[in-house]
Amino acid sequence: MKENLLIRENNDKSPLVIFDNTKDFTLWYYKNNNDTQLRYFQELKEDSIQIFFSLEGTSDLIFHSNHCRVNIKERESSVVYFKKESTNIVVEQGSKSHLLCLWIPIKQFHDLLSSNDGYGLIFENVKLGKPIIDTKRISANTANILQQILTKEATNKTLYSLFVKGKIYELISSFLGSFSSENQESCPFINDEDTISQIKKIKDIIIENMANPPSLDELSKMVGLNVKKIKLGFKELYGMPVFTFLLNYKMDFAQKLLLENNNVSEVSSKLGYSTSSHFIAAFKKKFGITPKQYTKQEN
Repeated sequence: MKENLLIRENNDKSPLVIFDNTKDFTLWYYKNNNDTQLRYFQELKEDSIQIFFSLEGTSDLIFHSNHCRVNIKERESSVVYFKKESTNIVVEQGSKSHLLCLWIPIKQFHDLLSSNDGYGLIFENVKLGKPIIDTKRISANTANILQQILTKEATNKTLYSLFVKGKIYELISSFLGSFSSENQESCPFINDEDTISQIKKIKDIIIENMANPPSLDELSKMVGLNVKKIKLGFKELYGMPVFTFLLNYKMDFAQKLLLENNNVSEVSSKLGYSTSSHFIAAFKKKFGITPKQYTKQEN
């Protein structure tokens, strides 16, 4: 099966670098004052955690071979981690929007937090290599630090770098500090093997019944896990909601079936679509081409 990789397009932009120290962290600024959408491409060549801050407007963050899309709205932040030595990120930035991304290598993240029990929940999940996607409102203190970074005049390059580096430490402390006050029930991280086993069972169930998958309420009864924990746990373990995962799986499976010389009608039926046109529309939305064009291209 050919993976749908994120690749740079000719009109893709690169974000403005505000601070760049690959040993410690890098801060990028995505700025769109236009009335149209802009698309940015970023290649990360090291296992790292990313924290995004949307100061104005909305943006879509695309990771993980185009299988994971995170929508981040105005005054929201999102921490994202996938255990990968390298990955590509595409930012589809809406009109009139400003977005900052703080990139922290995992080694530096360990050094920063290993001795701080207050950040234990997020630190432990990174240490175990579990994926993390968590979006929340930007606090007033965090917003103030971000504005200070953006409005400080760079009259002296060396002094400005020192200023920004100090503010980045404040930013990390302000953002991650909120995790220390979250209780176990509201935290979207899995902390026990039984829950992990139940979430994996859900994945097996929806794949086995992809043509007619159970609802979340039905899955809850089948595995003995409430709907809220299913939503949070599945997204934490697999990086996306239950039915987004299933749709991606079905589309990848459709590619395999098409290459095995199944016709569009047969594939549509096997995947549970009521009509071939619904399947064709879903396939084109996912891959940008119709099933027939895909088969012709691959052959």
